[in-house]
Amino acid sequence: MYQGVPESPSDAYQLPELSEQDELMKFPVPDVLVRSSVHHPVARVLVDAPGAYWGATFDYEVPEELDQRTRIGCRVRVGFGHKKVDGFVVRRLDQTQHAGQLKPIEKVVSSFCALDPGIYRLCSKVAQEQACTIMDVVRCAVPARHARAERSVLSLPSVRYPQHSAPYSGVWNEYDEGARTLQSLVSGHIERRFCDIAPAHTYAQLLSGAIQSQLVNSRTVLIIAPTPRETYALASELRVLLHGEPIITMSSDVNHEQRYRNFVGVAQGRARVVIGTRSACFAPMKNLGLLALIDPAHPAHREQRIPYYSAVHVLEQRADMEECSLLVCGRGPDVYAAYQERSGLVGSRIRLKSQRRRECMPRIFFSKEIDREGAIPARIPDSMFTVVRKALKHGHVLVVVPRSGYIPVLLCMECGKRIRCALCQGALEIRAPHEPAQCIRCAVRVHTPQCQHCGSRNIKALRIGSLRTAQEIGRAFLGVPIVAPHRAAELSSLPPRPSIIVATPGSIPALEKPYAAAVLLDMEYVLQANSLDAESRALRMIAHVAHNVRLRSQGGELLIVGDLPHNMLIPARSLIWNEWENSVILERDALHLPPSATWISCEGQWPQIKEFLALVRMVLLHSTHRSDPIHANSCSSLSDVEKSAYASESAEIGDTQAPLDALLGGGVHSLIPYMAVLGPHQRNDGTMVIYLRCEHKRRKQCIRAIRRALQEASIRRVASHVRVHVNPPL
Repeated sequence: MYQGVPESPSDAYQLPELSEQDELMKFPVPDVLVRSSVHHPVARVLVDAPGAYWGATFDYEVPEELDQRTRIGCRVRVGFGHKKVDGFVVRRLDQTQHAGQLKPIEKVVSSFCALDPGIYRLCSKVAQEQACTIMDVVRCAVPARHARAERSVLSLPSVRYPQHSAPYSGVWNEYDEGARTLQSLVSGHIERRFCDIAPAHTYAQLLSGAIQSQLVNSRTVLIIAPTPRETYALASELRVLLHGEPIITMSSDVNHEQRYRNFVGVAQGRARVVIGTRSACFAPMKNLGLLALIDPAHPAHREQRIPYYSAVHVLEQRADMEECSLLVCGRGPDVYAAYQERSGLVGSRIRLKSQRRRECMPRIFFSKEIDREGAIPARIPDSMFTVVRKALKHGHVLVVVPRSGYIPVLLCMECGKRIRCALCQGALEIRAPHEPAQCIRCAVRVHTPQCQHCGSRNIKALRIGSLRTAQEIGRAFLGVPIVAPHRAAELSSLPPRPSIIVATPGSIPALEKPYAAAVLLDMEYVLQANSLDAESRALRMIAHVAHNVRLRSQGGELLIVGDLPHNMLIPARSLIWNEWENSVILERDALHLPPSATWISCEGQWPQIKEFLALVRMVLLHSTHRSDPIHANSCSSLSDVEKSAYASESAEIGDTQAPLDALLGGGVHSLIPYMAVLGPHQRNDGTMVIYLRCEHKRRKQCIRAIRRALQEASIRRVASHVRVHVNPPL
């Protein structure tokens, strides 16, 4: 039994009964006028200090010698307790509500406006949505200062932009609602659209027209890409299509100096088009006309650490604040986009016209359709050799494998358990041919792996990686060059004659000419992933690979090897996702799964989770009782409609007095107002996880209560190591 895990029901689920002091009479705090020779002598500072996270702004006096340099958004150093801490000036005022003597600002680190007022409001909104502190978001939005980079950019002359004419519809004419949407953007109207791009088209071809529609009106454009590789590729293609328009890239793979140089350049307006990865959502751009995001379902769009924000949701919030258009472009199904469209929150999806679908994609078929009857099932079937031999006469062939490496997963042949390290329980893998198994955690080499469960030394490969696949294919195609890059960037050049490229979905090399054919192996393993979006990820993989293959009219073929569920066969072959998306949404509606409901995960040791759940219950009960009509009026004074509404709300709140021992067996329980409690379950490292679920109409109220509970936990110094994640991956 792991430490901190409950031994019995009486110890486990008895939440501590916490109380909150009754609200005192509210008296307005008087504003005190600060008399000084300085105009607006009070600086409200967002302080970066652990004790100030939840009430993050404090008032400081601006000394006369720092008046000219203390600007809104600049970095300052102030006294906080007995320490000197950094912060950002968010306002300049004449008055303060502080009763005592204000501390002076110690130093202005830089007068450059690093935290734009609009970005500060966006960070505040994201912090409220993600139940975290403002500084958690500001750290993602504003990179650390680099003095040399700042001085070099501020000393540059101003930029002169080229003139652009109204965009030609071009590719947009091939999509339903495409030409009308582009014309609406040119006219300055606000559009909120999701777009499903056909395999024959690139993101740059579609976005170039939308960008020109904003440049004509002297507006700016921000585009978010999932990875640095796609950021640079998109920027390179757009520079050609936009005839020399300056573009700044804000990527996560550059060094500190270059990252801050790009940040200052964007803030100074040195480019009207900015392309970046996830953190570029907070780029300090002025006069925004269009926000765009490509491949919205890519996992890189979600921050893996606090504040756990999603680029799609941040751009939606920014589009509301900036009153600008939002265009989300992707390949493959998008359940969230379908839910937004069904709810009427965005316009109808931009899709390729039905009469153009067949000619804008390769021929897609399954291995079982052409394998001979009675053939023994194999990982690499005969149909693959037939397709590859035929395609090698016309060009390069792509083989896509879900996993990289040689043999990434080993399994016991006797009991079926995964082979693990005897020292640290890490999984064992074989990284290269003729090498022993190695632990992925402690890196110890094991020459004779042994099952920890049954003691057997008979092992087999559960997953085959790209290197082993390349080895197997090379034996079958003697004399044909086999290329297996670990990353797409490693492939500098290809042999002049047709070759076979073995890659994973995220490292497919982009060629000048599309592949003559492609083969997708091990699709059944993709569907076995322990994820709610496993099927969606498999269909997205098919759509992305299809984009790299020649069109049907040019002889392009895509072979899918592996068993797919019956409901995925039609969308996988036709790349039409409407019916599949609608069926998934109906299933999730019935099960209250995202995006039909909001989920929040709480991770930590069980005693701390109990304290946190008690705080959440206390906050919600307190807010419920304050707004309770029966507390404000007698029952006799309520109408029948009011009584019925109150009874319905009481049922929604649930039985908050129910014994918490009922959670010991897991399941779904109504122990907190407006929220369902699911779990808990225990991970291998002893961490306990509880899920909280609420309806969308209660989302803001519940997240506000969770944020308030985190504040209370910080004040009371309890539940200090509980991690809260709004909309976690399931």
